Amino acid sequence: MLRSTFYGFTTALSALRTSQKALDVTGQNISNMNTSGYTRQRLDLYSVRSSGYGDRYATRSSSYIGQGVGVTNVSQARDPFLDVRFRREAAKLGQIDANLSVKEDLESIFDETQKTALQSRFQDLISQLQTLSDHSGAAEFDSIVRSSAESLTKLLRQYSNSLKSVREQEEYNMENVTVNKVNSLLNDIATLNKTIKESQIFGSSSLELLDQRNLLIDELSTYMNINVTTTPKEISKGIFVDELRIDLIGDNGAFCLLNDTDSVDFSYEKKADGSVHISISDTFNADGDDTTQDLTDITEEFTTGIFKGALDALNKSGEFDTPPNDIRGIGYYEKSLDLLASTFAEAFNAANSVENPSFDPSQPESPTNQRYTEYKPLFVSKTDPTGKVTAGNITIASGWLDSTYGINSSKVPPISSGDTSGANDNISYMIHLFDKDLDFTLTRSDGSTQTLFNGSFEEFNSNICNVLSLDVKALNSSIDSYLASVNSIADLRDSVSAVSLDEEGINLLHFQKSYNAAARLMTTLDEALDTIINRMGTVGL
Repeated sequence: MLRSTFYGFTTALSALRTSQKALDVTGQNISNMNTSGYTRQRLDLYSVRSSGYGDRYATRSSSYIGQGVGVTNVSQARDPFLDVRFRREAAKLGQIDANLSVKEDLESIFDETQKTALQSRFQDLISQLQTLSDHSGAAEFDSIVRSSAESLTKLLRQYSNSLKSVREQEEYNMENVTVNKVNSLLNDIATLNKTIKESQIFGSSSLELLDQRNLLIDELSTYMNINVTTTPKEISKGIFVDELRIDLIGDNGAFCLLNDTDSVDFSYEKKADGSVHISISDTFNADGDDTTQDLTDITEEFTTGIFKGALDALNKSGEFDTPPNDIRGIGYYEKSLDLLASTFAEAFNAANSVENPSFDPSQPESPTNQRYTEYKPLFVSKTDPTGKVTAGNITIASGWLDSTYGINSSKVPPISSGDTSGANDNISYMIHLFDKDLDFTLTRSDGSTQTLFNGSFEEFNSNICNVLSLDVKALNSSIDSYLASVNSIADLRDSVSAVSLDEEGINLLHFQKSYNAAARLMTTLDEALDTIINRMGTVGL
C-alpha cells in the first residue's frame, strides 16, 4: 500500500529544518569562539515516531515507519564534574595567591640587601661602641654612640610602621574590595537566576545567560570553597525551571550563601583585639522576623580561597598564637620584631644599670624587691617610659638623650664609688652582647612561654628574614603546583566546552551535506509524485 501522499515530504521537511538549525548553531559557535565564558552549543535531536494511526489495510511494518527528525533543545556541552574540580582548585589557588601577595609585601620591608637595613645599623652601633671603648668616658664619643643607637631605633620604628601599613592595606582590601566584590557577585548571580527562570517559563533555554552565570560562579569560587547545585522544579504542568543553590563548605558544615533568587550579605568587623572577622547576614529570615537579620560569624569556616589566605595573613601569628600554629601571618613578623626590640632594650638597659644582688625575679618588683640599685636605661617606650618596649615605640631614654647620664664604662669597681676613668669593661660587655647567644622568649595570652630562638641579635634578625624567605619560597612552589592543576583542568574543560574551529568546520560540511541530502530527498519525492499524477495510465498512448 502507498503511504500518505505528503508523509515523505513531512520527513524531508523535518530533515531540512533540522539541518538548517544545526547550521545556525554551528554559526553561533564559530561567531563566539573568542567570547569569554562561552560554552559550545549543540543540537539535541530525536527520531519522530509514527502517530500509530495507519491505514486499516496497511501492514504493521508500513504503518510504523517514523516521521523524520525533531529537535529537543539546544544545549551546552559542559561536564559538571570538571566544573566542580576547577572551582575546588581555583579556591586553593586563590588562598595561596592572597597569602603570597602579603608575604611579598613583607619581603620588601625585611630587605637586608639595602645599605640602610637593620643588620648594617647593628654593625654601625658595634663600630661606635668600639670607638667609645678606646675613648672611655669621653662625652663626644658617647654622643656618637647615642646617634648610632637613635638611628637603630628609628629604623625599628620604620619597620614597625611599614608592617602596620601592610596590615592596614590588607584590612582595607578585605573590607572595601573583597567583601564588596563577593556581595556583588552573589547579587548578580541572584539577578541572573531570576532572569533565567523567567526565560525558561517562556520556553527559552537562555544559554548565554547560563554562560554569564557560570563565569560569575567561577569567580566566586576563588574566594571560598563552594558547592553549587541545580534542581529542576515543576512550576506548571510540563513546565520546569532550574533553581540554583550555592553553599559555603566549612569545617563545621555547609552555610547557604544563595538560594535561587535570595542571597546573603557578607560583612566585615575588626574586633577589639585587632582580629578581623567575617559574618553573613541571614536575609532568608529563617526565624520569620522580617525586621531583624541574624549575623553568623564564619571566620573560621573558610577552608580555602582568597578569604582564607587574607584572614590567615591578618589573624594568624604562628608560634605567638594561643594555641600555637604553623600559619605565620603579619602578626608573626610584627611580634618577632617587637621581641627583637624588647630583648635588645632589656639587655642594654641591664648592662648600663647596676643590678641588685638580692633581687628575687620570681616575685614582682616593689620598693623592697628592686631589680636595680642604679637604673640608667638606654632605651625606653616612646609612649610610656615605664611600659613595655616594642619595635613601634622604642626610643632613646630621656636621661641618656639629655646627657643626664651616659654609657657606663665600667662596673668594676662599682659605679657608686671610685674613679672609673679609663676603664671600659662594661663597654666591652655591650659589644659582646652582639655576639652572645640570648633567649628570645615569647609570652602568649594564656601566660605560657616559649623560647622562639637562641642566638645573637643579628642572628635573630636573620632568622626572621630566613623564615619569611622560606615561606615565600614554599608559597611560590605551591602556587606553581596549583596553577598547573587549574590549567590542566581548564584544558580538560575547554576540550569539552570550548569552541574548536576545526570541529565546527567539519560540522559545517556535515550539516551542509545533510541539508543537501534532505533537499534531494524532497526533489525525489516530488518526481515520484509527478510520476503518479501525470504519468500513470498513459502507457501505450
